[in-house]
Amino acid sequence: MPKRYVIIGLVLVLCLVILACERMAPPISSEEFIDLASIPASYGSLVSVSTIPAYPEWVQLWFQDSVGTIRVVRVDFTDFRMMQNVRTITRN
Repeated sequence: MPKRYVIIGLVLVLCLVILACERMAPPISSEEFIDLASIPASYGSLVSVSTIPAYPEWVQLWFQDSVGTIRVVRVDFTDFRMMQNVRTITRN
């Protein structure tokens, strides 16, 4: 009977450990970065800044130009780099 309780206890501990583990975000390769100083003025005015829960050191900078096009730039402020691929939302 005690052996049964030990096995049940170990299974419960294993379940708690698995539930306590946080999912890791996939790594980002260094080829995807460019220097933060290369944000073009043509992106327009900075209208908002938001965070990315999966990457606490990252923020998203939201720009809007004179015709209403919105660009989202993802920036890593631990080493002041930004992702090369900028998301663009055009307005009709």
